[in-house]
Amino acid sequence: MSKEAFTFVDIPLWFRVFRIFRFLRFTADPDFFFGSIPGQLLNVVRLCITIFMIFFISSGLFFLVENGVNAKVNNFGDAFYFTVVALTTVGFGDITPLSGAGKWVTVLMIVSGIILIPWQVSRIVKEWVRMGSKKEVICPGCGLRYHDVDASHCKSCGHIIYQEYDGD
Repeated sequence: MSKEAFTFVDIPLWFRVFRIFRFLRFTADPDFFFGSIPGQLLNVVRLCITIFMIFFISSGLFFLVENGVNAKVNNFGDAFYFTVVALTTVGFGDITPLSGAGKWVTVLMIVSGIILIPWQVSRIVKEWVRMGSKKEVICPGCGLRYHDVDASHCKSCGHIIYQEYDGD
């Protein structure tokens, strides 16, 4: 890491990178300032924000630690290229981390990608599976939105719900 790339005065400036985590509070509930979005779309938005955060934070950290050490990392674009190649497991090998800190950043970015992206994708798949076995009928008693296809009573409050279903 070069001396001019990272100084004590720059520490507060680098903490601005973590302001990106403020995006997460927007995905806490499905009600936004412009209305409400369905749960499936909210999970897709969370996945996109997770990927965005992993790519850009990892690229920024990789650029920070490899800029003065690695001759192949001259700008943020080079670091972003390395992050995409490393996280998609392509691994061309044209840019490799040279410093110990660069290797640790690479390990942390890969581990975070292995953990967070499948976790978010599993939430989307779980929602798809749940929606396939449920029918949207709003309970007048408690407001529960999805019930089993053959349900005659709400599982939450026990109120009678009237569903139309095919009978033979």
